[in-house]
Amino acid sequence: MYRTKEQYIAMFDALVATHPTLIKREVRGYTVQNKPIILYRIGNVNGGKVSFDGAIHGDSDASSEILYQYTRWLLESGESLANTILQRNCTLIVPIINMDNSTSRKNANGVDINRNFPTYWGNSGSAVPTAYDYRGPSPASEPETQTMVSIFQSEKSFFHLNMHNWGGPWLGNT
Repeated sequence: MYRTKEQYIAMFDALVATHPTLIKREVRGYTVQNKPIILYRIGNVNGGKVSFDGAIHGDSDASSEILYQYTRWLLESGESLANTILQRNCTLIVPIINMDNSTSRKNANGVDINRNFPTYWGNSGSAVPTAYDYRGPSPASEPETQTMVSIFQSEKSFFHLNMHNWGGPWLGNT
């Protein structure tokens, strides 16, 4: 099984405790149910920014696992490529956007956050609240979307990767 969302955050926080000069934790917003949306800032804060996010859907646990393993590699592998990235870049990671839901792609308001972003909002997802891909009542109506838009606007990353992959709650053949 994949870990719970709370376990992933605890694991990232343990990396902060172990490597306080290389990784910082920032609460950047809150979900519908008032759970924090956390950004981890890794490496050279003055370096070129690259950003990643995961678990935009509540049942996308694989993305959080991949981001955790990448962060561990950066901080603990000692490999020359990892060290170069740490020295030259500021890596921003939001490992979990949708903290409120673990069994559905939607947030606690029943909105598919992936379909709620302002860009092409009217052309993406369904206008029907009961639909699988309900886009919400208006562009960026959801606090999770607003948080990510705020991060995009304030951080201005050179590169952003949405780790948009399904996987959960099972990992492997266990």
